[in-house]
Amino acid sequence: MAGSEEKIPLVQGSNSKLENGQDNQTATSNASTHIGKGDDSSLFVGGQDEEHLYDFASESTGPAASETDKRQNLEDTTTNMQTLMHLWRGNVGTGMLGLPEAMMHAGIVVGPLALLAVAGITIHCMHLLVKCSNILSLRTGVISLGYGEVAEESIRRHFPKKAHLGRHLVNFFLCISQLGFCSVYFVFIANNLQQVSNALDVQSWMAIMLVPIILLSFIRDLRTLAPLSMIANICCGISLVVIFQYLIRNIQHTEKLPGFAGWSNFPVFFGIAMYAFEGIGVVLPIENKMATPQDYRLVLNFGMGVVTLLFSLLGILGYLFCQDECRGSITLNLPNEGIYTGVKLLYSTCIFLTYFIQFYVPMLILQPPILKHVPEEYQTWADYGIRAATVILTCIMAVSVPQLDNFIALVGSVGCTALAVIFPIFIHVLTLASEGDGRIPTSIFIKDGVIMVAGILMLVFGTYTSVARIIERYEHGQN
Repeated sequence: MAGSEEKIPLVQGSNSKLENGQDNQTATSNASTHIGKGDDSSLFVGGQDEEHLYDFASESTGPAASETDKRQNLEDTTTNMQTLMHLWRGNVGTGMLGLPEAMMHAGIVVGPLALLAVAGITIHCMHLLVKCSNILSLRTGVISLGYGEVAEESIRRHFPKKAHLGRHLVNFFLCISQLGFCSVYFVFIANNLQQVSNALDVQSWMAIMLVPIILLSFIRDLRTLAPLSMIANICCGISLVVIFQYLIRNIQHTEKLPGFAGWSNFPVFFGIAMYAFEGIGVVLPIENKMATPQDYRLVLNFGMGVVTLLFSLLGILGYLFCQDECRGSITLNLPNEGIYTGVKLLYSTCIFLTYFIQFYVPMLILQPPILKHVPEEYQTWADYGIRAATVILTCIMAVSVPQLDNFIALVGSVGCTALAVIFPIFIHVLTLASEGDGRIPTSIFIKDGVIMVAGILMLVFGTYTSVARIIERYEHGQN
């Protein structure tokens, strides 16, 4: 998302204004309008046995109206090209700017290969989530399910009294990741402004930003922000063009770059990479709005293929330019002069204008259960109070850990890995186990098990390494 980071389409199609006291489940899931079953097979979704299971599950739920008939009754559906644009906007953001440092922690050979592995796993998990949503939508007769509802329904046949825990767990990690993004925004903007101005420290710039961001958070109508989002996308696009041309013109020799940078900071690579690739939250809402959902797999593969190519180029070129001095954002490695100062200000403006997009989803989750206990005449003031308090919380987290690289790696390791890898695999296994005779082919079970273990390792070691690096910098006064 050129500038809007991972989550604009998370609210795609939802009520553009958060109604006070709105039901939590409705508020967090009404972003969608249907999930359709694709007809074509894909190497991302397993072999013939898995496709057979999907086909069996879809048929066993009974007859359903065709996708075309259903979509004709829906408003605001999107074309394939519009879907592709939403997909790009939902994946291209600040996370990619940290990929040169990710490459530095992996090595010039291992880095690109590991990045392709992360891309393959996350894209595969996107396909699995859509497939499971197809099955569960048909099973429940509901035309659309949000991420949390998919988790809830996948558990229901196994543990009906505990099914709600799936939705609550997904929503909890959505809050962690989204509020983590908001905190990273504080750190990103403050670091760039401090470098451009060469005045005040990073924490002081965060304090200056606090009031404007609180005022921005009071906007509850997404349509009001549409012009700001367009401006942010333009700023981001211009900035990326300037960054790429500078990196290409200033590539240095590669003799000193290691093929593998060692194991000590390798988990940091995965944290930053998962932060960049955590776009799974956009998958269901975007597909739900498609006029031709049968084309979604092709659109997803092509769109994420382009994203992977863009991320790889920026990571490799940035590492070749910065060598062993990569910083949390490639903008911090650009010269502090002329057009490059403008790039830092443009990207900072872009991130400032899109802070609310990240902030919107936690408000959909957190506000309803609180506001239902507030008398109606005080709900507006309570709404503003919750928003202000949450912004202040994200600022406090940023002031506490103003280390852009480690903060990105921490958010990526904890929130993004769970949402993009662990939960989709968990949902996939439960969904297939609840269909037919409940047997899952050995090859699929092993494949899912390997991905699950990889996700857990990335979460555990990425979190541990990021926290250890944060503490180490505090101890050495390098915060």
